[in-house]
Amino acid sequence: MHTDPKIKRKVLLLNPPGNKLYIRDYYSSLVSKLNYYWPPIDLQLFSAHLYGHHDIRVLDAIAERVNHTNAYEAIINMDIDTIIFLTGTVSWQEDFEFLGKVASSKKVTIIGSGDILLYSGEELLKRYDFLDGISLDFTTPDILSYLEGKGDGRKINNFIYKLNGSVVVGEKIGQDDYSIPVPRHELFPLLKYSTPLSRRYPMTGIITDFGCAFTCTFCPYANIKFRNRNIDNIREEMRYISKLKIKELVFRNQTFTFPRQKAYELCSMMASEKFDFSWMAISRVNAIDKDLLTVMKKAGCHSLIFGVETQNDQVLKKYNKNITAEDSRRAFSLCREVGIKPSAYIIIGLPGEDKESIFKSIRFVKEIDAEYVSFSIATPRIGTKFREDVINNNLVVSDNLDGLDSSLSFPVMETEELTAREIWEIRNYAIRSFYLNPSFILRRLYSISSLRDLRNVFSEGIY
Repeated sequence: MHTDPKIKRKVLLLNPPGNKLYIRDYYSSLVSKLNYYWPPIDLQLFSAHLYGHHDIRVLDAIAERVNHTNAYEAIINMDIDTIIFLTGTVSWQEDFEFLGKVASSKKVTIIGSGDILLYSGEELLKRYDFLDGISLDFTTPDILSYLEGKGDGRKINNFIYKLNGSVVVGEKIGQDDYSIPVPRHELFPLLKYSTPLSRRYPMTGIITDFGCAFTCTFCPYANIKFRNRNIDNIREEMRYISKLKIKELVFRNQTFTFPRQKAYELCSMMASEKFDFSWMAISRVNAIDKDLLTVMKKAGCHSLIFGVETQNDQVLKKYNKNITAEDSRRAFSLCREVGIKPSAYIIIGLPGEDKESIFKSIRFVKEIDAEYVSFSIATPRIGTKFREDVINNNLVVSDNLDGLDSSLSFPVMETEELTAREIWEIRNYAIRSFYLNPSFILRRLYSISSLRDLRNVFSEGIY
């Protein structure tokens, strides 16, 4: 490790290769259901902190479809001394095998970021020799302290590192109203990123807060303290993005419309700056109103995604979602009224919900006219109270809780109401029922404007 802060590191920001289309960023990991992939926000913000202090380059092996062999050869031949990589519960064993191979062939400092490292980092640092450090918060500049020689036994905020066989654990600390340097979006393969909702290319990601203010027990973000980003700082980044001629944004906030006043001011700023961005975001069905949606539409919002989860109000209350089915119905109607396309997340297999209730939810998202629906399997994800409850109630039917995926993998748990096989079959039926519905197919065919859109339509049918 360099000890002279004047010596620049040569840093590779790495999204490792994978056997599947792994999404690993922002302390959540899954396999992409369709042929979609957005920019990894962790790496984008690391580029912000490192730029001007160290030499940086980017390899997004997932987005660029670089396989293990080619990625390994490329990294071995790079003039680098540090790797900052993404990982997650869905892929960590594969990722660690790859990074271990790299470390055995090249002298390099290796630092990780990801959900499994956020909650099991100390244990994994002790177990794996190749791993030197772990970032616990990509919005703070604390990684610079480590890279510039302060990993000499002193604690570094939001960072864990290894020293002489011991692990030094820093405090998780961050300002409630924070700012960041401008991320270097141009370093990323922006033309390789897309979502089913994307309208223009190239596309990039942006984040205007961190963590979540809500406490849904099945969500890993419930344990990440909510912090707001300064609007003037956001404006600075947006001006930079605009100069790069990027027109499509995906906001990586967990609830873009909270707090309401911040969202209103942000969208008013975007409209007054005349950025001409088109964009999508995630929100809550009880955190919008017509006035807010109107200014969002004016600022370029074309799509919102909501965690509807289920139409069963009792189940929503049980998991501390604090919304109702009527909230969802109202929100989707308001979105359609102002010209914003609403999509939904639905969870299948939550304990307490039987087959009849789930089929009602499948019908419900059709009734409220959801543009898209992500049907996910209830999964005891690391860092959640739901995981603790599932384990304590002996609902786990898999030997592997360290490689969880809520998107495409067979269920790892069952409930008193449903077996794992029944949950899997209902999930598959839900996808066929929604995406092979004639009205959905006609709407999607009507909206096709490119070969890329056409490929996405075929992918939807396959999955």
